[in-house]
Amino acid sequence: MKTAKLKVVKIEETDSWSEDIVSKAGKIFGVYIFDETIETFCTEVTPSRYLRFLNNFAENSIDDETDEEIRIASSGEDNNMYVHCGQADKMKVEKEYTFEYEGEEDGEDYLEKLEEILEYELCNPTVC
Repeated sequence: MKTAKLKVVKIEETDSWSEDIVSKAGKIFGVYIFDETIETFCTEVTPSRYLRFLNNFAENSIDDETDEEIRIASSGEDNNMYVHCGQADKMKVEKEYTFEYEGEEDGEDYLEKLEEILEYELCNPTVC
């Protein structure tokens, strides 16, 4: 048995948004989840963590139209990213999940349990 240690983190991403949206939303944060037990080497010597994008949230209360604009702009897998382990491991953790699994990280057992946690976080966000 292996143990996965998933961490939910938020990253301030206001600079990536238009002035129009920022004027309404204030600071905008991206929420991500990663497994601290997995290191990936992205064509360099320094290992990285794969951060899976969960959602964005705004500092201010925003109208439905602005909220929808943010959600549409941040939908898709293009928001996933790699971050060097040293940087990811220093991020403030909003929530942790651990689970045991058999096999490898790309195996059925791991992926099923990961999918359950991702679904839970999307429906019941830790950070919002």
